[in-house]
Amino acid sequence: MTEEERVEAFWSKVNKETGACWWWTASQRGGYGGFWDGARMIGAHCYSWEQENGPIPDGMCICHHCDNGLCVNPDHLFLGTHQDNMRDASRKGRMYPQQGEENSRSVLTDDAVCSMRAEYAAGGTTHEKLAAKHGVSLSVAHAAIQGKTWKHVE
Repeated sequence: MTEEERVEAFWSKVNKETGACWWWTASQRGGYGGFWDGARMIGAHCYSWEQENGPIPDGMCICHHCDNGLCVNPDHLFLGTHQDNMRDASRKGRMYPQQGEENSRSVLTDDAVCSMRAEYAAGGTTHEKLAAKHGVSLSVAHAAIQGKTWKHVE
């Protein structure tokens, strides 16, 4: 495949109709797009940046102004060190997972946790039964009921 064909193949996997962010629609891993550049698998955002700006200097990484790992819009990307990227994420409140329902991986809801705690406090049920009822593991149910997690829920 020629470099021109590779670039064309790359852009054919980008959806620019989604607004300001240009979404990578092909291979993904860990919330980022992946693209075979002919020699190695590279982040799709890195490939996009390189097409616009040239090679990424050693020790540098490509960061997102938009915080969207699948965005390949060169206007949303900037060059920085790993420390710059961590500082940017921290400044934007993205260093730690969001808690409760704000965490996209959460199975439970605030209401479910309230219900679990009330049912357990009333007696007649176990952590195991509540875990099964709400589709979570015993350890997740136990931590939520005991207030070790979901601390923001009264």
